[in-house]
Formats: sequence, structure tokens, C-alpha cells
Amino acid sequence: MARFARVVVAEVAYHVTQWEEKVSGTFFFVPVESDRHFLTLVRYVERNAQRAALVKKAEDGPGSSLYARQYGNEKPKKMLSPWPMAEPQPYREWLNASQGQEEIENIR
Repeated sequence: MARFARVVVAEVAYHVTQWEEKVSGTFFFVPVESDRHFLTLVRYVERNAQRAALVKKAEDGPGSSLYARQYGNEKPKKMLSPWPMAEPQPYREWLNASQGQEEIENIR
């Protein structure tokens, strides 16, 4: 059994390393220094399914953090970190409003 566990762990480590090599440079961390910057980034992320025309409204995407916050049970909500600020009102209307191409390009 121990030998089997070592083989499985080695196989998983190999695949993780392969994945890291493929996405290296794709993902990066950026310090968020203001509430406005935070909201702009969250809006970009939560609009992904809407921008891809998979849903009409951002909150309709079942894989989004907004959907989890609005309609999810405790399991998906536990995966989310609390926001560093209160959610602005009316957040969903602002989120679903058109996002300019310049704003999107500045984030990318």
C-alpha cells in the first residue's frame, strides 16, 4: 500500500509540474491598493461568463463567485474570501452594465 501511495503522489506531482510549466506567465499576482481598483478587478472576473455570451447576466453563471455569494449553499461560500469592503449598491446593476474595451484592456 505504501508503494502504491508513493506512485500516486509521484504521478500527481508530475502532472502539477507539467501544468505549472504550461501556465507559467499566464497568471500573476497584482497588489490591489484601492477599493476602486478592487471593484474594477472583481467586475472583470465576475463578468467572464457574460462577456463570453454564456449568460445574459453575470449572476446567472453558476461557476461565478457572484452566483455563489447570492445563491450558493455554505460549501461554495466557504471557498470565498471576505471582501475588504462592503459590496456597493446597486452592485448587480453596475456589474451587468457594459464594460468599455479600454477598461478591459487595462486589466489584461
